[in-house]
Amino acid sequence: MSIKLISLIDKARPRRALFTTFTFSISWFEAIIVPALRRWSCEQIDVLVDARYARRSTDEASGLYIGSAYRVIPVYMAKTTVFHPKLVYLEGYDDADRLVVGSANLTLSGHGKNLEVLDAISAADEPGVLGEFSDFLDGLTAKYDFSADHAEILGGYRTRIRARLPKLGPVDDSTRRAWLVHTLSRPAAEQLTEHAYRLDNPHTLTVLSPFHSPTGSPVQELADEIGVGKIRIGLDGKNPVAPFLRDGNAFDTVPGFVRADTDHFDRTLHAKCFEVEGNDGVIVMTGSVNATAQSLASTDNVEVSLVRLLDETPFAWKKLDQPKEYKACEFNVDELTARKPALQVSLTPDNRLVGQVFPAGADQQVTLEVLDGDTSRHLQQYVPMTNGAFDVRLNRTLKVDNALQLVVTGDDLYAVGWINVELDLRTDPSQRELAKASARLLAGEHRNADLDQITNWLLSLQSRLKPTGTPGGPRPGGAGPKTKAPPARKMTYAEWRKTIEEAQGSNGQPALSRNAVEAAIQWVNRDVKKRRDIPELKVPEPKNPGGPTEGKPDTPNKPDMPRGGSAPKPAPGSKPRFIASEDDEFSQQPGTSQDNDEAKETDERFLQALEAIPRGLELDARGSIVPLLVELSATQVLKLTLNTLGPVENSGRQTSQLPLIQGWLNRFARFEYSEQNREALLPLFAAMACCAAEFHGEVVLPSLKEALVRLLGRSPEAGEVLAGARLGFESDRFERLNDEGKQAVLVRAGDIEASSTNSDVLTDLIVLTLGPQSRTCPSVAPEYTPVIRALHQYQRQPDSKAFGVVPDGVQASSAPCCGGPLHSDDMTILRARRQVVCKECKRPIFYGLDPAVLEERGLTNRFKV
Repeated sequence: MSIKLISLIDKARPRRALFTTFTFSISWFEAIIVPALRRWSCEQIDVLVDARYARRSTDEASGLYIGSAYRVIPVYMAKTTVFHPKLVYLEGYDDADRLVVGSANLTLSGHGKNLEVLDAISAADEPGVLGEFSDFLDGLTAKYDFSADHAEILGGYRTRIRARLPKLGPVDDSTRRAWLVHTLSRPAAEQLTEHAYRLDNPHTLTVLSPFHSPTGSPVQELADEIGVGKIRIGLDGKNPVAPFLRDGNAFDTVPGFVRADTDHFDRTLHAKCFEVEGNDGVIVMTGSVNATAQSLASTDNVEVSLVRLLDETPFAWKKLDQPKEYKACEFNVDELTARKPALQVSLTPDNRLVGQVFPAGADQQVTLEVLDGDTSRHLQQYVPMTNGAFDVRLNRTLKVDNALQLVVTGDDLYAVGWINVELDLRTDPSQRELAKASARLLAGEHRNADLDQITNWLLSLQSRLKPTGTPGGPRPGGAGPKTKAPPARKMTYAEWRKTIEEAQGSNGQPALSRNAVEAAIQWVNRDVKKRRDIPELKVPEPKNPGGPTEGKPDTPNKPDMPRGGSAPKPAPGSKPRFIASEDDEFSQQPGTSQDNDEAKETDERFLQALEAIPRGLELDARGSIVPLLVELSATQVLKLTLNTLGPVENSGRQTSQLPLIQGWLNRFARFEYSEQNREALLPLFAAMACCAAEFHGEVVLPSLKEALVRLLGRSPEAGEVLAGARLGFESDRFERLNDEGKQAVLVRAGDIEASSTNSDVLTDLIVLTLGPQSRTCPSVAPEYTPVIRALHQYQRQPDSKAFGVVPDGVQASSAPCCGGPLHSDDMTILRARRQVVCKECKRPIFYGLDPAVLEERGLTNRFKV
């Protein structure tokens, strides 16, 4: 039988496979069936097993792939009823789906030692049978208990079939030759009787079954309903014992006896076959239905068989004179009684155990123990279980490659089952490697090879994202839409993080994408974790405030730590060491290995991969994974800011011509986020803006205010920046700042709200400078002095273009006024500062100003775009 099933698998080349069985042998299934399916790159394997035997399978010590290469779903049946169908649904890559209906369980006996019967149909030949199988799955999930995840999995097969059927054309009942029989709502005997009416003068009923009622009454009643006058009972060829009472049976006359005439008649009988002969053909029903009252004449069990209308019998029957003896079937009722609850449980990609116990029992706190063979890998107590369901995040990452079991214990409760590791079951090999790399990084194992996995995933962002519209968010011209959007709803920290952590990746794997980003953030902050137990160095109080200097930043000699920053732990016998640049982080230190070149190369690739984030957001900033990606980029910028500040002058703030956080906010505020993403990103942007105001000085306030207005599409409400920043600082994205530092940074929220936007400031300055009353150059802050002086040269030339405007989101290569070259470095400065003096014509160039607003302010014909 195993050769036959494997040949069907080879013919179908399935993409997905669903099995149902009563008894189950893990060792046989993993040795024979799993390799056959893997040979054809089968993506999904699911096995429905009667809960009693699913639990007994946990006694097998040889399970290696259960829960990782294939999923086991136990089906709980009350009292002595059983889940008994033996089906295989093979979803083909070529749409040639096949359904195998048989009598054999997924065991060595079923597919090698017993005498079994197997039938298979193709969707192309018998689409009606596939439709009935879809109805069976529908009825199964409606009548019996499944966890939400498992019901969804079965629904996926059902959806596939129903989507496929219309392509096969309408089913003509008048020409059908095969039907699926199941017992979810009607007894099998009743359905077989209806199909037997298709025959002219049905006269003989032959029943081959390993199990009968002691009196044989179900067979006699079936014969009476069909109207046949002759009954034949098939016996075990090796041990031809009549399986009912000699005396006191229900047969009207002594039935005839036959055995299946096959080359393997000496095998133990386990086949189930009902055959009705008529004058013009034969009806054959094969599958899981036995000749017992519970199986044949009731809806207690879950049974499935296939009925065919044939011109002649496909079987050869050999007549037996007399049975060896009469011996009624003995049923071990105690063995079938469900005393132990069924357990359906999954380990999700984000390290949560989600399970359901059937029957539910009382609500209580339970203990969960994860077993790897006989070894306990994890114990978690006091887990709440409500209505039989539990959902708990493990407090450690499980790093085992063998099959895992879960034991659930509580008050009068003991349940055990296999853990379905969804990461392995639902993802392709590359995704599994990404997830394992993420898990190791999250567990604190900082390995270059794992970072490479994260890096490759980040680099693939652009190829996975697709354009959703005009990039750049709000249209050029300043601070966003003219219509006022409603203020963001006030959220608790838990609510805010939930909007972030429920993110889904573009590949539909939410936890996989989330874990990859979380691992990357942990990598960025790995240096902070090494400093947590180190006394903080005192930070010098800022002296006289001052503004940034012009030109390139000087190289720091002894940079002070920014307020709120933490310091590296000095090595024994050495002086405290500060990281003054990005490259400096990888320079040789006493006691380190010689692998720093490799580490530096790995990290440089990672930093390059971070640039894939904004490039990807230019294509699509509406996905639910977007806030996490933005958080990752912000974490890296915050690290660079706090590690490269300098030189620290009187203000204690950065004097760089291009403040990192300000530039980051300007760039990331302009993407076309969804409204949900804008709300989710407000706490991060507010916290980053407060950091920029603290570390970069008042000079950046207008730019910070403009970035927040651009993100929200409106001006922040009173107190909204402070409330958002407080939320943001509760996350570990800002763990570089200690509590004192965060409080100092939060003070700047009011300054940001009170500030005008950069566009408003620049527009006001332009109007003031070019106004007819401006006879002398206005006195302005030092950062605006060069452009205002250049602009004032054209105050008395009202007919000339006094300045140029580069629209927001445009990477200009030439100056607007003179057409001279505008290099990428110039554009970098222009985007960050919003203003620069053209090196060619010495006229000012402004970035992102709204031409319509400039014209409204009386500056028509005074600028060129």
